[in-house]
Amino acid sequence: MHTLYLGNPFFLYVAFQHTHKPQFAGKEFTNSSSRGPFGDALNELDWNVGQIMTALQEAGVDKNTFIFFSSDNGPALVWGIDGGNPGTLKCGKGTTYEGGQRVPGIAWWPQMIKPGKTAGK
Repeated sequence: MHTLYLGNPFFLYVAFQHTHKPQFAGKEFTNSSSRGPFGDALNELDWNVGQIMTALQEAGVDKNTFIFFSSDNGPALVWGIDGGNPGTLKCGKGTTYEGGQRVPGIAWWPQMIKPGKTAGK
């Protein structure tokens, strides 16, 4: 965080393993959702992202920071409910169908991206 206080540009990449097999969640998040280990892992991942956002706010750089949140390609359907859900898309990870290729993304940059804006399908 030292570079934040100096006002220097920085790059932070955080990759979470939580929702992949083996799924895990810390003591505080175990049995925290009705979705089992997958939901518990998502709850902890969400909390961690919140911690990063709080640190950016406390450093006073959140309004001028580009944040991109994404996942990898599709759910692992071979693991059933623990592997995720493609929603209305066909298939999942390891296929050439939309459910295996489309990657969701959320972009946040308060000074550049208007809230509620969506991109094409």
